[in-house]
Amino acid sequence: MSNDNVLIYDITGADPLSKLNEYAEFGKSYHVTNPIQMNLGLVHSLDTGLPVYYKLFPGSIHDTAALKNLADDLAELGVSNLHILLDSSFFSEASLSMLSEMHLDFTVSVPMGCTAAKELLLRSHEKIRTPAHTHSFQGEAVFVYESNLSINRKSFRAVVYLDYAREVKECSALYARITEAEEYLNGREYDADFVAEFRENHKLLAELLSLREADGRIVTKRKEANIHNAESKLGRTILLTTSEESWDKVLAWYRQRNDAEAQFRTVKSALEGEIFHQMSRWKGRCTLILSL
Repeated sequence: MSNDNVLIYDITGADPLSKLNEYAEFGKSYHVTNPIQMNLGLVHSLDTGLPVYYKLFPGSIHDTAALKNLADDLAELGVSNLHILLDSSFFSEASLSMLSEMHLDFTVSVPMGCTAAKELLLRSHEKIRTPAHTHSFQGEAVFVYESNLSINRKSFRAVVYLDYAREVKECSALYARITEAEEYLNGREYDADFVAEFRENHKLLAELLSLREADGRIVTKRKEANIHNAESKLGRTILLTTSEESWDKVLAWYRQRNDAEAQFRTVKSALEGEIFHQMSRWKGRCTLILSL
């Protein structure tokens, strides 16, 4: 691992099935999933595509704490000068501050719903489609806009990527969903309980469509400002990075996460259904799966 340049890190909840497991605790998604879980953290080498490190955590641990635990373990192993790839679940002031304090290089995806992403999307909206920002990446047109984001009084390099082909597909899917909802709702007998339930179960559509009553029937209207806001996120990826490499190398790194995530799902799937009370057995099972 000390010879690698880039590591991919992720963490996910796993169902231990046994409440006697010492790591079985309430997780952060207890209100929508099985309340008892443990967490599996997994590190992949970008160079080899192989898993190089894993650790099991209690179900209640926060991502930032797990990341700090990983950084401490890497330091103890004597591994340094690494660049860590992280998904948007690790984007927080606490995580970025901790990584900076430990002098760890990283690239993390910025969640589209956060204030920093909204500001950057607004700033890049007019400029990103200009010829000066248009490039070809792996045979596809991609628009690239570079700027900086200030997080907790520290400035980070931020790169906005707009994948044109992906934007077209996502835009088609968005309007297909809106049209399908309109056809389903318009003219339906108005029922306050049904409308409330629809808004609760379909929050995205509820933000894009207003529902009112007219002559006892449901009438929908598109919320144009909200739809334009949704469109501004389509096809976009925002990466916050400490790397000085070119935009295309940073993007290539991040897209390689897909291979690691596929293996991550395989490991998690292989663990499903196992019932071990002792952590030593869980660790043994993980080691066997990752060694295959």
